[in-house]
Amino acid sequence: MYVTNVQSLKKNPSEALRHAEQEPVLVMKGNEPNALIFNLKTSLGDINEQLKPALAASLFKDRVLSLGAATQILFANWFHPVKIRA
Repeated sequence: MYVTNVQSLKKNPSEALRHAEQEPVLVMKGNEPNALIFNLKTSLGDINEQLKPALAASLFKDRVLSLGAATQILFANWFHPVKIRA
């Protein structure tokens, strides 16, 4: 998963769109995840499979979530997410 911030997105939105053709793009606002960008040609099933592990790893690596909270993302039902305490 490619991670960018709002400032970088404003400066060069085409870079985020190029990355979105290959993988979801996570947009951070400060230290918080704010938005996801993904290519509309990608199926929702593929996005779900790419997104959960990538999001969990990225947020754990950036110390936004604990290991336990990141693990909950992996096993949460996508349409009924569990509440995660950071």
